[in-house]
Amino acid sequence: MRPEPGHSFRLWWSTMGGRISTGKRPIESRPAIAWTGLGGFSASKWNDFLTHDYFPSVNPYLRWMWTPLGCLGLTAVAAGLCGMILHPQGFVILIGILAVIGFGVAWPWLGLRGVHGSVGFDHKRVREGDQVQLEASITNRLPWSTWGLTVEGIFMTSDPSESPAPVAGLALLRGWRTTHVTSCLVAECRGDYPIHPPRIATGFPFGLHKACRPLSTASRLLVWPRTFPVGPIPETSGRGVEGFAPRDKPGTSGDVIGVRPYRRGDSLRRIHWPQTARHDQLVVCEHHAQSVPRVQVVIDSHESAHVGRGPNGSREWAIRIAASFLEDWIGQGAEVELILQSRVIAPREGSIPARRARFLDALARFDAHDLLTLPDILDLPACRQLREGIRLVVTTDLGVQGITRRGSRGMNELFVVLRAAAFAEDGEQCHASPMLLTPWIWVDDPTRVPQCIRRAWKEVPVDR
Repeated sequence: MRPEPGHSFRLWWSTMGGRISTGKRPIESRPAIAWTGLGGFSASKWNDFLTHDYFPSVNPYLRWMWTPLGCLGLTAVAAGLCGMILHPQGFVILIGILAVIGFGVAWPWLGLRGVHGSVGFDHKRVREGDQVQLEASITNRLPWSTWGLTVEGIFMTSDPSESPAPVAGLALLRGWRTTHVTSCLVAECRGDYPIHPPRIATGFPFGLHKACRPLSTASRLLVWPRTFPVGPIPETSGRGVEGFAPRDKPGTSGDVIGVRPYRRGDSLRRIHWPQTARHDQLVVCEHHAQSVPRVQVVIDSHESAHVGRGPNGSREWAIRIAASFLEDWIGQGAEVELILQSRVIAPREGSIPARRARFLDALARFDAHDLLTLPDILDLPACRQLREGIRLVVTTDLGVQGITRRGSRGMNELFVVLRAAAFAEDGEQCHASPMLLTPWIWVDDPTRVPQCIRRAWKEVPVDR
């Protein structure tokens, strides 16, 4: 039997996934053979072969070609070669391209010649995540107007490879006029801002070149680390105050001075069971404070101990955890000392808010350019001379490699350890060896840091 005319075509078309019409109803079929590409390579392999960066070291030298000005420059060179080799009309295109380049570079530069101003903030201190209002006053001393202005560099990072993000914009700045601009910003990371001098920039009209002018700083902004409750101070020895005026606060090591309702974080050993049974609720004993608890907080900020960058990196979370212990335990009457690399911030007299502000200001201004590892920090004279109280070390499982528990007599050494792999960015590798010590607090999830801290509280379980 001879095949019908077009039978071979319909068979081929159905094999490739086409749609066949027989006059009654359409017949659909799927491809029976997967396309493997040329040479037996699949489409994904061809895509990886064509998009793979074979010479990454050359990218910094060719980055200018990816900008609009670089593309127009290469186009001008091509037009000039065409005018020299093929036809003189190529020079007409060359002149047009050069005119566009000259106008696009000169106009932003001329527009900012008479522009100056200042920026400031409505608050001096805020915490991470709080909103702050940026106030900018910009003056144009020239008769012509300037378009497309942006204020940049307010929250610029210290990494020069990162381009500053605009924080405020102004569509039109008229000549011989002063304009006030306000913008609401969110402080995402601790620091003393602006890190670098702020500037005003414009790339109008073509965006070929961005011209910039520095702005003066009317006021600075100090962003404190975000904190959360950490519970009561662990029972330990402290500097006795017997023979002096008694403390005006209850403590954990003195005589019983009364009872009070249970508060979150109280120890089970302080529960007054007869009063608890009588009132049908938890009642704890209140002790008189006979000593001032002494706490030394050590932060491991070395680069080899941390992963991730920016507000979500393990370094910033370690600083937030240390700030939480500092702020909460100062409010509970502890004598706190902070070790930041080789810098020692010793306790001073003053009110509780003033002492808190002193330590939080130091953490906000702390620059992470460090040289000392955790073993080097623990060998400093300030750490070796600690003989009583608590030493709280905040580090990661990468930073405790080779560290063993070495608590001195009368001194309790507690480690808050962050699991570095939980804070790593995509593609970042971190391999930690088994630890030789048992952490007091183990933080394995950046989204549940307050819950991880609360696990160390010696308290009665509370149903939520």
